[in-house]
Amino acid sequence: YLMVALILQSFLLVSYVLAVSLAVLVSLIVLVPEELMVVIGTDHHLFRLALMILAAGLAYWGLKSMNKREKMLFHYMDQAEEMAYQDPFLKIPNRMDFNLYIDYMLKEKHFIVGKIEINHFQSVYDVLGHQKSDELLNLVKVRLEDKLTGHSYLAKAEGSTFLIAVENSFAKEEVVSYFQDILQVLSAPYELKNHNYMLTFSIGTS
Repeated sequence: YLMVALILQSFLLVSYVLAVSLAVLVSLIVLVPEELMVVIGTDHHLFRLALMILAAGLAYWGLKSMNKREKMLFHYMDQAEEMAYQDPFLKIPNRMDFNLYIDYMLKEKHFIVGKIEINHFQSVYDVLGHQKSDELLNLVKVRLEDKLTGHSYLAKAEGSTFLIAVENSFAKEEVVSYFQDILQVLSAPYELKNHNYMLTFSIGTS
């Protein structure tokens, strides 16, 4: 039973085997008639009991170590998957995830797909540095999330590019107005550490 418990990696079964074994051995020590003690002495039972406790302890420790390694493996697998399909700083889907989403959803629905680019962001990066530039990107993301409601999907592509997919429930004349509204929201000043920054954007849609 102990071997079965090890194979199944079951803490419950190890505990069950240990409890039953202890109960049986203690019962033998206490209840065996005195005349049989010559053949099966109490010392033998105590020795077996010690071995059983040692074996169960080793089994429990082994299972705990295996369980810990499995948890670490799943954690690293989750991290790898997150890095493959998610922008590490903004915590939104990346281009790969966005492409998979569009490929799947286009089987059922029609979408307007938009590419939003911050103009001359490399110059902004050169002046502000890595940290402030990332914080500005995060502010842009927040505005886009506030603006994109209903059946829409936001992702981060390379550099300063964002991707959006909006379910096409618009009349033709409403599409341009919708994206002009997004452009107006994004172009308002960004306050970052007591300074206001102006960004300009280009939007292409299909």
